[in-house]
Amino acid sequence: MNGRRCPSHFRLRLWANELRQNPQMTLADLADREGYCPKALSSWLVRVDYAHAEVIRQRLVDRLEAGIAVLEAGGQVAEAACVAEMDAGNFCRSLRRHYGVTPSQIRHAWLGKRVSCLLRLGHDARTVARILDWSPPTVRRIASRNGWRFNGIRWVQTRVA
Repeated sequence: MNGRRCPSHFRLRLWANELRQNPQMTLADLADREGYCPKALSSWLVRVDYAHAEVIRQRLVDRLEAGIAVLEAGGQVAEAACVAEMDAGNFCRSLRRHYGVTPSQIRHAWLGKRVSCLLRLGHDARTVARILDWSPPTVRRIASRNGWRFNGIRWVQTRVA
């Protein structure tokens, strides 16, 4: 703190906006640039409704959601982790801590929804397999896991998945 007084609310709001908008900027960087102690700067920023931990948490959520979007589009865990700017282990752990699910659970839910949607439209397993670029046995396995069965004429849903 170097014996300096608390900056004005205008400056604090300016710095809070800078921290929110620039993901590369850390509280320590800002404190060093402005000549303040990071702990003091953090406590002063609370006066203008800026909580650094919440911003960091929101950045993590944004990165996880980007990774989830890759998983829901059929991507692999490694691709999703790369998009989330993490290694695969950290991505899986963060996903489990924050949402309580694993990447494979997200992929299975996505696969089930995708197959169910196409079967509901009246497509057979072979057509669904062609649309999704999968094998018919894979489609049948996913369909049966999600409560679908083939009655000899068409696919019917026995339970809502």
